[in-house]
Amino acid sequence: AQLAGSEPASELPIRDLDISIARHFRVREFVMPATSREIGMSSSTDYKIRKIPENSDGVVHYGLLKISNFGLTQFAIVTNPKQRSLYADLNHNLDLTDDGAPLTADSNAFAVILTIPMYEATGIMGLDGDYRLWIYRPENSGSIRFYPLTQLVGEVTLGDQTYPALIAEMSHMDGNFLNDGIYFDWDRDGKFDGPDEHINSGQVVRLENGRFRLKLVH
Repeated sequence: AQLAGSEPASELPIRDLDISIARHFRVREFVMPATSREIGMSSSTDYKIRKIPENSDGVVHYGLLKISNFGLTQFAIVTNPKQRSLYADLNHNLDLTDDGAPLTADSNAFAVILTIPMYEATGIMGLDGDYRLWIYRPENSGSIRFYPLTQLVGEVTLGDQTYPALIAEMSHMDGNFLNDGIYFDWDRDGKFDGPDEHINSGQVVRLENGRFRLKLVH
């Protein structure tokens, strides 16, 4: 595939294609290696938490995750000598006691998976499964990092050709999926080869059978 910017103006007309995430993709995990991002943590918060669990003895740090359908989601990590526990305010009522059991792991090897039903996280109806984030503390590090485990795989037809496709959050990591573009396995070798096979939403791609402007929609 070639991006259309370098092609002569006399090429075939551009066909606009809306690609529905719900119709063309399904949930998978870790098809392509992910990139992690650090979460800024603080001992205080601008959001007035009204209630924290009674058994949350330890040092409390707060952080924020941007999740598409929620906006900013606040969470707290409580650390004591034996373990760390993550409490996420998934219903956004500033109460950390009514969102289910905390995610708990060893203090020195902290790693948990935050799981949110796909529609609640993304707002995409008809896409079954969960949106899952790996939240962890790297070895010999004081930072907390995360990356999405959830990726979307499917097939997209352009003209008379159908290609394997992947949506993977590599930069935004916010559960949006509309702003991540699409990886295409153009040569059908079973691999998605990074930037060479990535098309941003709204970009024009030229194939032997035509030119296509691709737009991701729910």
